[in-house]
Amino acid sequence: MRVIHDVGDSNDKPTIAVLLAGEHLLVREGLRKLLEGEPGIVVVGDVADPQEALTVTRAVKPKIVIVAFSGRPLIRTLRSLRQLAPAGDYGRAIVLAARITGKQMTQALQLGVAGILLKETSARTLVERLRTVAADDPQLTTRLVEGPNPLRVVLDPARRLGVHHRVFTDGSAETIYVCSRPLVHAGEDRFGCASIVGLEGTAERIDPAALMRLLRGRGCTRVFVEGGGVTVSMFLEANQLDRLHMTIAPLLIGNGRPAIRLPAPAALGDCHRPRYRVFRMGGDVLFDCELGVRADDEGPDAGDRPPVTRVV
Repeated sequence: MRVIHDVGDSNDKPTIAVLLAGEHLLVREGLRKLLEGEPGIVVVGDVADPQEALTVTRAVKPKIVIVAFSGRPLIRTLRSLRQLAPAGDYGRAIVLAARITGKQMTQALQLGVAGILLKETSARTLVERLRTVAADDPQLTTRLVEGPNPLRVVLDPARRLGVHHRVFTDGSAETIYVCSRPLVHAGEDRFGCASIVGLEGTAERIDPAALMRLLRGRGCTRVFVEGGGVTVSMFLEANQLDRLHMTIAPLLIGNGRPAIRLPAPAALGDCHRPRYRVFRMGGDVLFDCELGVRADDEGPDAGDRPPVTRVV
């Protein structure tokens, strides 16, 4: 057992405290080296035994525990973490597994695991998942304006989310949890308060066209897709978006995270340049892109649109 850092001694800036728990030293050392290079993430210790994982979690209260045990030690560790911190204030578990059986996956999800990542997962996906679990528990409800709550659709192809999230427990609006079909068990139709639906796909992505057919069948005429670069790119590539909102902010972040990722055309002339409008949002600029119309297409109402020359 090795406790590297006690976050209780450092409150000068927000950090995500992470405990590594797994039987293989090589895996723990690789994870520690990866995470120590990420800003805002502190590895508070690494342990090789489920009981040590519980002891250190109780003492240090890490936000996230990456559990890399297999078999019975995996489920025993998850059960202990759930009993130790049932509210999820700390000790949220992310499972990292070379392989996991359907039974173990079901047990892990029932125990409120915040994510299940397999050995094919990239380092970037692991870091993004860790940050999401630590910082995000969205409600997806209407709060700042008057009006009914929308139908909430949570897209999670690999079924990494735990049932403890508010969107699955608050009952504030009808909710559909969508994942890859092989991950939905026979006879399973509920995930907390949500309906669970399996669509054709893999742990990395599902078919956006199939999802849109599902929603149209439920009477949805307008769908707002909110997500990162992977999700938006998936819908763009499948030609399932009518409009795209892109915001540009004057913030230099270096390498950053990829946004839209699509196969690159051979020439710039082959790239799609949509017609767009520009809006000022404080210090940021929003481009409202109409994907069904190219910028060089002159429709019958083209002359009625005032040109945009400046947004200052």
